[in-house]
Amino acid sequence: MPNGRRKVICTANDYVITKRQTTAGKDNVSVLVQDGLAFISTYATSGIRVPDVIRHLNVSRRLADLRFRQSTGKSILQTIVEAKINAAKRLLRATSLPIADIAGRCGFCNANYFKNVFVRTVGTSPRSWRNAHQPQKESPVFRTPASP
Repeated sequence: MPNGRRKVICTANDYVITKRQTTAGKDNVSVLVQDGLAFISTYATSGIRVPDVIRHLNVSRRLADLRFRQSTGKSILQTIVEAKINAAKRLLRATSLPIADIAGRCGFCNANYFKNVFVRTVGTSPRSWRNAHQPQKESPVFRTPASP
């Protein structure tokens, strides 16, 4: 019995011939990748892993990774890590939360792993990145009293 990811080609003598969505053509490649990207964008900070994306797409890991690489130039894992790092950058820029809290909110299992991934991906530590990208607070202007 065909599922939602298959297209019925023809039926004959109680047999149904179907074509899987992932092999149905180039348009479906982009649909598959867009579906994966949307899933990653929605759930990256909740600690998803590659098998979660594969399960969502309902295709083999090999096929999903191949399609991701063809469309984006990145693997599924690289895409997940990129989404987590982008979320971390938003929090680093907009809040003064401790780095360990940001790591947890972005789906990293511990702060040290987050720091290592951040340095490897961005090229600087989270603290240095925050210092360089947070809006500068205006310092109060000190006026000296006028002399009589």
